[in-house]
Order: sequence, then structure tokens, then C-alpha cells
Amino acid sequence: MKHLKVTILVITLLSLSTLAQAQSTIRLGSAGAQELLLPIGARGYALGGAMVADVTGVEATFWNPAGVSLQAGTEVMFSHLPYFAGIDINFFGVSTELTDIGNFAITAKVVDIGEIEETTETQPEGTGAIFNPTLSVIGLTFSRQMTHQVSFGVTANYINEKIFEVSANSVSFDFGMMFDPRWEGVTLGFAIKNIGPDIRFTGRGFDLSSSTLGPRQVRSRNAAAELPSHVVMGLSYRPYMEGLHSIGVSGNFQSNNFSEDLWIGGLEYSYDEKYFLRGAYNYSQQNDYALGLSFGGGLVLDLEDTRVTIEAAWRETEFFDNEVVFTGKINF
Repeated sequence: MKHLKVTILVITLLSLSTLAQAQSTIRLGSAGAQELLLPIGARGYALGGAMVADVTGVEATFWNPAGVSLQAGTEVMFSHLPYFAGIDINFFGVSTELTDIGNFAITAKVVDIGEIEETTETQPEGTGAIFNPTLSVIGLTFSRQMTHQVSFGVTANYINEKIFEVSANSVSFDFGMMFDPRWEGVTLGFAIKNIGPDIRFTGRGFDLSSSTLGPRQVRSRNAAAELPSHVVMGLSYRPYMEGLHSIGVSGNFQSNNFSEDLWIGGLEYSYDEKYFLRGAYNYSQQNDYALGLSFGGGLVLDLEDTRVTIEAAWRETEFFDNEVVFTGKINF
């Protein structure tokens, strides 16, 4: 019966993947809800995202929700990224294990764009009014180990964007699976991300009035935008495990709906499973692809029944200041 369930899951995921495979550079930049693409966690940044086959706990809610089920107990995670142009990205999440049911997680990612002065057609130098656009993604994840080798997970996201007097809302879904063949430390991962209805801005900001319209006021209808869906396949492998030393390599292939495909390779060194060094490289045939090298590290502190993890990562960008992200985790 378990093998039948796994087979059905595989067929379902492969069917859903066709919804996210329509690669075209002509469509570059035309997707909405770009905050869905902003990664979370310093480990993910340091490995360039090459962790769809090697991720657990709260961080898995973004990369591959199947990995949430591989985390025992409860984990709390928070992350802060000073993004380019004065933008701040803050993340908070908690996952917990419920016996015989599975693992659940709740997450929140908030993008604070900062203060912007209002300008209009009649006052292009500014009206004096200040507004603060915010983009947020609230997620709920369920994950379960279907067998000793196969894990499955799904994340449902509520998306909210608010810019002055207009706003947009939508929902998206991520599906993921991880397979451990119990062979030479190899793990396989597969995820379909950002499947959902189009997102459209509405609100008073689209109201129009002028002398040519008389006393009437009209509201323009904004075009809807598709979500930035994509499919990710990955593999992780530990070629070296000797005493307290361990080395893991990982790789992802990401088929994007709105840009060129992406190849990612990552490397992680661990000493005593408490000290970590990581690095990765992103490659795309897209001429103006913004990302490249990344690296980082982590430190784990065992405090009685609580484990505290502190991580940091640096990522190279071509057009803006290089990014530095900080993450903290508490497991109990």
C-alpha cells in the first residue's frame, strides 16, 4: 500500500511539473510576486540554493517542503537580510513534529522596501506624502515521511503586496519530494514551486478623474501577472566521512518559467557536526544573470536540551552591493 501511495505521488508531481515548464527569455521580468523567489536562511545562501536534496526543518519550507519531516522535535528560525537599495528582508518560522501525523510549519517572510515619496503627473517633484510598500508571504507547510526512504511535503503560501493605495493578493503552492536510496550517502530531491493563480493589483490608486470626464470618476483595470513557477531537481552526496570530518557536495538543476535554466553546485565541510564552511556557484546562460559565487559558515552550540545554530553567508551580485545574510535557529 505504501509503494502505491509513493507511485501516485510521483505521477502527481510529474503532472504538476508541466505547469511550470514554459521557459522563455522573452518573458523575463514579466512574472509577479517576485518575493516568492527571495531565498531564506544563511545555509541556503551559502550553498547557492543547491540543497533541494539536503535540507531539514524550517529552512526546508522554502527549498523543499519534504525536508520538514526530517527534523525531529521543534525548531524556531529567524533570518535577516539587508537587501540592495535599502530593502530589508526578514523571515520567521517554526516547525514541529506531531507523532503519527507528520510535521507542520508556519512561516512569515516580510520585505520592507522603505520609505518612498509620492509623485503624480501634476506634481512630478513630489507631493510631500510618504508611503512604505510592503510585500509579505505567509506559509503553512505539511510534511510526512511516506516510507523510510521517501518524504513528501507541501507548502501553501498567502501572498500580499501593498503599495500606497493599491494592493494585490494571491496564493501559491510548493510541492516537494526527497528520496534516500540508502546508497553511499546519496539523496535525491525534487520540488515544484510557486504554482497558483495570477496576481493582480486593485484599489483606489487606479481611480482616474479629470475635467474631460466631467463629474465621473473611472478606475482602470490592471493586468494580471503569472507567478514565477519553476521546477528544481537536485542531488546530494557525501564522498568523505572520516572521524569528525565530513564533506558534502550538492547540485541543482532549475528549470525556470520566466528565465534561462539555472545550474548550481555547492560544497559543505563539517567538523563534528558543529562547525561548518560552505560555498557554491550559480551558472546560467542568461547574459545578465545577477548571481555568482557565495560562501558562508555556521556554528552549533549545545545547551542542555536546546541546540542553538548561528549562521552567516555572503553572496556575489553583479549589479548591486554583495549580500550578507544572518540566521539563527533554536531546536528543542
